[in-house]
Amino acid sequence: MNRRVVSFVFGVTLFAAGSVDAFDFDTPRAIGMGRAPDLGMNAVSLMVSYPIVVDSGWWGIELGYQRRFDIADLDQITVVGAWSNGRWTLAGGLAQFGNSDLYAEQMLRFAPSLRLGRVAVQPVVSAIRVTFGNRDDDFNAVALGFSVGWRQSRWAAALVTDNLNEPTLYESAIPYQATIRGVISGEIVRDYTATVAGFAESGYAPRWSLGQAIDLSPRAKLLLGFTTAPFEYSAGIDLRFGQGTFSYAATIHPELGLTHTLMLGWQPQPRNGWLP
Repeated sequence: MNRRVVSFVFGVTLFAAGSVDAFDFDTPRAIGMGRAPDLGMNAVSLMVSYPIVVDSGWWGIELGYQRRFDIADLDQITVVGAWSNGRWTLAGGLAQFGNSDLYAEQMLRFAPSLRLGRVAVQPVVSAIRVTFGNRDDDFNAVALGFSVGWRQSRWAAALVTDNLNEPTLYESAIPYQATIRGVISGEIVRDYTATVAGFAESGYAPRWSLGQAIDLSPRAKLLLGFTTAPFEYSAGIDLRFGQGTFSYAATIHPELGLTHTLMLGWQPQPRNGWLP
């Protein structure tokens, strides 16, 4: 089947079904660990989706690219940034998914978090705009979420909710169902971190994930993981060069094949290691 036809059908399916993870920003650090990220990594791309506790003065910006199933019309471009001042961390991002000549989504996410000791609370506002080819009309939705994160020594955890208002793209559309995700990560032994995550949404099978992060050096991590529903294997690498960062992950879908995700960033503050 022609790939552009596949892309259009894929987009229409997402549009009609109110797709799972519609407001998520895919990042190599999460995908490479089976969507069970290491919450001890002070990474900008994770702060858009998780309330991660960081020190005041921390900031960074990242640019990401994703190709799904080797189909160019499903490409996604992402820009995310975060800045911490005092007890507040401001994180946000923009993303463009798809081909504007066929089916496209533009996403905006704003996620400020407030640190209360070892705990961080994070209200989230996300917006999505969907367009079809050269049609003049478009479809829009705004989703609300709330998350809580905790960090102590070498352990961290987060409980993330989204779509609490169950938004719709148009009046009679299927609503985006409320979702809940839980993640626990910990450095089990020196240079080895394990993570576990669960994700639930009404009408879909629960999804479970296991991830591993192995420190190859103070500036390099190997990422491994898998997730269920559907069952996917993933692997990646996370590197730091001076104040720059690079991360890459590949995921294997049982039927559709490979998805490649990479990000380049600028983070002057150290991003590896835990708060004391």
